Amino acid sequence: ADVSARVRPYAVELAARPPGLDDRIVWRDEPPEGVTGLLFANEWLDNVPVDVAEVDASGTPRYVRVRA
Repeated sequence: ADVSARVRPYAVELAARPPGLDDRIVWRDEPPEGVTGLLFANEWLDNVPVDVAEVDASGTPRYVRVRA
């Protein structure tokens, strides 16, 4: 309770605010000024190319083309 009273959560992201996001989270397209602490989280799968595969109707794994 002591920490949550002092925390001001910000999401810094260029994409639009997702529907249903907790109203206590401030959505911005740039970091706020004057912060005294930072927690950094990154969805690394958004930024690292990986192969995507699915199993077809016959049970054979196949690569999925997700972008031309």
